[in-house]
Amino acid sequence: MARTKGDVVRAYLLDALEGGVFREGDKIPGARDIAKELGVSFLKVQQALEVLCSDGILHTVGRKGTYVQKNWRQRILPENITLFNPHASFLWLDGFMKIMHEEFPEARFTSHFAGGSVEMKTTLHVQLNWKDYIDLSDLLDECCPDRDEFFTEVIDGFRINDRLVGIPFCFSPRVVFYNPEVFRECGCPLPSEGWHFSDLLEIAGRLKKVLSPENIINWGDAPFLWMTYVARAGGRVMDDSLADPVLIDSPETQLGLRCCQQLGDIVGPVDHIPVKDNFAAGKAAMYVGERQSVNFFIGKGFDSWETIKLPVINENCENNLQGTDLLCIHKSCCRPDVAREYIKFMLSAKAQDYIAAAKYGIPLRKSSAFKSLDLTQPRDSLFAVEIPNMVVNYNVRSPGLADIIFAGVSRILAENLPIEKSTRALAEFVRQYLDMKKYSV
Repeated sequence: MARTKGDVVRAYLLDALEGGVFREGDKIPGARDIAKELGVSFLKVQQALEVLCSDGILHTVGRKGTYVQKNWRQRILPENITLFNPHASFLWLDGFMKIMHEEFPEARFTSHFAGGSVEMKTTLHVQLNWKDYIDLSDLLDECCPDRDEFFTEVIDGFRINDRLVGIPFCFSPRVVFYNPEVFRECGCPLPSEGWHFSDLLEIAGRLKKVLSPENIINWGDAPFLWMTYVARAGGRVMDDSLADPVLIDSPETQLGLRCCQQLGDIVGPVDHIPVKDNFAAGKAAMYVGERQSVNFFIGKGFDSWETIKLPVINENCENNLQGTDLLCIHKSCCRPDVAREYIKFMLSAKAQDYIAAAKYGIPLRKSSAFKSLDLTQPRDSLFAVEIPNMVVNYNVRSPGLADIIFAGVSRILAENLPIEKSTRALAEFVRQYLDMKKYSV
């Protein structure tokens, strides 16, 4: 299916907005100038401008021209598929758009709009904002009549109050990527099978004698980082099935946070993005992440990586925090019928096979996943081994509650507060907050 002239004009104007060519309040060129530049008719440009005005992206001032609306980023456009990271972060995206445009020439992937017809979001975002998204249960039945074709256990974590609020596009357990060459250069032994968290601490301490913090391992107060260790210890912050759902002060959660704090004492706070960049440049020793990172390494021409399981924290627990790229439809979506067709395509064998070839995460469709994972290579087969250990353990299902918990944990880690005392205080505050919410009107 080919793009219409109207699609060309619309895409040109939206791309110009996102690229900063036109800013909020700017007057855009006249219809005749745009028509001449694009080689399309004046009428097609006029029609495209009128539709963008009705969409709330532009507005016309009589006899003066057409201007960019100040709140254009908040508009929900039917062709937009919004991303949780900038376009450039997804190195597979340009090729994927080409195959998608064969069926949906008007489709656009963007990170500049707040929402779109479809939103691709992370595990934590969807669990926090689940009330904003429509139930996709019927759509899943349409897309996946044979559930054996898909990793259904990966989907189950996004059924909240009998509603399916997101469908995974791809997923991954977390592992420790490491660069053997950097370890050898630093005279440090490689991590070995069955290693414990104490081994990680010892290795980090040895590496620190040679490397700067951003070249050792990613560490910080981002929830997905500290929750990786909390989950590995068998902990969680909330469990709504319990009479007392607050588990911030449980022994397992305290153990995970204590480990995270100990690693921070050695490494110090480092943004995980520079560590990922440095790892892909062959400079960093370790990086904790999902298989989605493999596509990034390939794009940077880096192949000197190996993987190992997360270190043992609790001998009785092998939990691995699941990382997921989820497809959702916001309740304010103006064309849910279009969104449903987009999601159907993104779960199709054609789309999932493309993601498999790009080595971006593990596709939800099993046949695609096993085209992607090289089970003869231990570094890749580890992801398959860890799938049964995955948990979706955030379980904080309100932004207000999350703000309290995440701010509290950030302070505990940043100020190196005593774990038992500070988590008890935070847990009690959360219990009081929940009690007040229960009786609020």
